[in-house]
Amino acid sequence: MTNSADDSRGDTAFFQAAAHEELAEGREALREGFEQHEKILGAKIRQLREERRWSQSDLADQLSRLGFDLHQTTIAKMEAGRRPLRVSEAVAVAHVCGLPAGALFWLPVQGEPSTLEFLREKIQDLEQQVEQTRQLMSESLATYAGVYAEQSTSLHMAVAAMSTAEAEIVEREARQAAVARQAERDAAAKARREKAVRLAQQDPDAVLEALNERRDRL
Repeated sequence: MTNSADDSRGDTAFFQAAAHEELAEGREALREGFEQHEKILGAKIRQLREERRWSQSDLADQLSRLGFDLHQTTIAKMEAGRRPLRVSEAVAVAHVCGLPAGALFWLPVQGEPSTLEFLREKIQDLEQQVEQTRQLMSESLATYAGVYAEQSTSLHMAVAAMSTAEAEIVEREARQAAVARQAERDAAAKARREKAVRLAQQDPDAVLEALNERRDRL
């Protein structure tokens, strides 16, 4: 039983480690999905700039008029998704391009997969990861259930064995006490008989008189 319990604990630890690894991978994939939006916004900035035939320096000059001192290299990093885009900068880019404030968030990108398609693929991947994690958890629960059932059975058997042993001890002690009491009674009767014999040998008349008195009392 000890080996079985140790094996079960080892299997459980393996399943838990695998589940944690799956969850970590799921979190990493989810974060990559969100960070992909930075690259999408960067692509939109590049698309708007090229549509207006602006260089990256031209766009930096346009933004500087609104109080955003961004260098050409900063614009390049933003377009490549290597530098996060602040909300105020996104609104400013839309403004200099003559678009509504939230344009960068709904404007489609030419030649790139749509945001909905990207999210649909990510959702499918995450659903597969969730199903794998669920299966691992189910297997872990099954392992725990088997160990619990085995331990519970062993516990009930041990309790039953102890109850039986206690009952046998009580019964044995009761028999020993009864035998001891009977032995005491037999010894007392034997002593009385021996005393009567001694008295009869010493004074038969006294014994006869005692017997008669006892008979009269009865």
